[in-house]
Amino acid sequence: MEVFAEPLVVAERTPWVQLSRKSVGRIPVAKLKASFDDMHDEGVIIHLRKKYLIPVGRE
Repeated sequence: MEVFAEPLVVAERTPWVQLSRKSVGRIPVAKLKASFDDMHDEGVIIHLRKKYLIPVGRE
């Protein structure tokens, strides 16, 4: 017998990257964007979103 209904999602977390002023000199923003674009094109971002952001039972 199912006691609980499907969970109500009030908010979902949005992944983001923060660079400090010191980091910008060590990590070029263009390189970071290119790496993100590569991961997106390879499906890595979708895989991570499914693994960490979609509640169980809502796949």
